Amino acid sequence: MSTFTSIVLIIGILALLALCVVAFKSRKRCELLCENNDREQWELRRQLQLAEKDAETQRSEKEQSNLLQTNFLELLSHEMRTPLHAVGNYASFIREDLSGTGQIAVLSQVTNLERHIGKLSRLIEQIEILAKLNHNNSEFAPVSFSLLVAGKAYLFKGISQENNIQFDWNPGTEELWIRGVESSLRVLLDNVLENALTACSQGGTITATLMAQPASVLLEIKDSGVGLAMEDLEKLFAPFSKTQSSMNDHRDGSGLGLYLCRQVVFRHGGKINLTSAGLGKGTTVTIELPRYWMNPPGGSI
Repeated sequence: MSTFTSIVLIIGILALLALCVVAFKSRKRCELLCENNDREQWELRRQLQLAEKDAETQRSEKEQSNLLQTNFLELLSHEMRTPLHAVGNYASFIREDLSGTGQIAVLSQVTNLERHIGKLSRLIEQIEILAKLNHNNSEFAPVSFSLLVAGKAYLFKGISQENNIQFDWNPGTEELWIRGVESSLRVLLDNVLENALTACSQGGTITATLMAQPASVLLEIKDSGVGLAMEDLEKLFAPFSKTQSSMNDHRDGSGLGLYLCRQVVFRHGGKINLTSAGLGKGTTVTIELPRYWMNPPGGSI
């Protein structure tokens, strides 16, 4: 064997050894990377399991808290309603007995008492609705929002005429449906319409308009009443909040009305908004709720 051949052979052997060393190191590196990757994946799985466990614990605690709150509100409203009903009956009996006796001052006090009883009754009704909002969707059912709003509109139109307030109702051209709890929706409409009526003085106007959107129904209630300051618009949705103008006018109210409205609307997957150009320039309430198709065009619900 020549010297050149021997050198080539040695070089080849050394190159092969070098390749083997590189391959061995690469394999070790891959094994180490795989081991680190497996460890990271295990750690991620462990953290995910802990996060899921924490979320489940928080969900369970929230459900328990909601249940306790619901039970408390239901018990409170029940315990308040019974004696309040009795007091209301006594007040009615007293007013009837005093009718025609000329005791105007006493009759005035009894009338004032009945007014406050009515206020407390509405507060109890609002508490009951808040309690029901913590329940699941079992009470949700298709509701003709067009018919529901129309009934309230005609009722409040009569009340408005008695107070020399013009009430315009624009029902739209088609019947609009939503899915929801009808009793909660009735309280929602009562609150926003009563607010508009209270805000208007004699000679004012209220306009209620129901509009169809591609995926929602839109109810707009506009009044020409006392209006709202910019800083009052958002805080009115907080519980027990009142504007300075309402306190100056000594208007009755629990401070729960708009808070309850927002909770009802949110519970139905919708949005509620208040806008006003300022004090003395009226207020517009806009309620948007997801539309439900009783007879969807070209397909099933």
